[in-house]
Amino acid sequence: MQEIKVVLWDVGGVIQPDDRLPPKILGVSRQRFAKAVERLEYQDYFRGRVRIAKAASFLLKSLGKDVDTKNIRLAKKAILSAWEPPRPDVVALVKRIQPGFRKMILSTVPRELEFLTRKAHAMGVYKPEQQYLQLFRPENVLFSNRIHATKHEREAFAAVRKVCGVGPTSWLFIDDRETNLKVAREFGVGHVLLYTTTDALEKELARLGVLA
Repeated sequence: MQEIKVVLWDVGGVIQPDDRLPPKILGVSRQRFAKAVERLEYQDYFRGRVRIAKAASFLLKSLGKDVDTKNIRLAKKAILSAWEPPRPDVVALVKRIQPGFRKMILSTVPRELEFLTRKAHAMGVYKPEQQYLQLFRPENVLFSNRIHATKHEREAFAAVRKVCGVGPTSWLFIDDRETNLKVAREFGVGHVLLYTTTDALEKELARLGVLA
């Protein structure tokens, strides 16, 4: 098995819990919300190609809801509530990655949510044990709205290779969605981990020898 040189983290679903509040706000099931978000038109929002108002309209149409002022407002609220505060136990694992490994983020993050995340860090909304962005060098944070590709696409992983200059066989990619891990494997990523619980993740990272 190829030696690991790069540890690649997802944010929503791994470092921060996701997809719990939006369905509640919109009054739909998590499964129905997830299907709406997966639609091609909505994915352009994650890629940074459309703004939030247009994404909200796509979302409402996909859910069969009226596209009116009230529902647009609710949809925007749902979109911007996609993440809960970071998991301190996962942030602690990021901190424990040994210095010899390059830490990177590859995450599906629209422009507005990136702004809110950075603001939460800067203004101390997140507690010190929840703050993670400063643990990554700026050039190692690849958000979908900046690279114009999501983890559903090989182009996202190509962007990682361009930045790190290391072949994918020596990457470890951590994500909470099997569909994203499938794309990673097809791209040639040598090590993938499906996040289920932090305890399980810690055991796997220890087994792979990347924790201090």
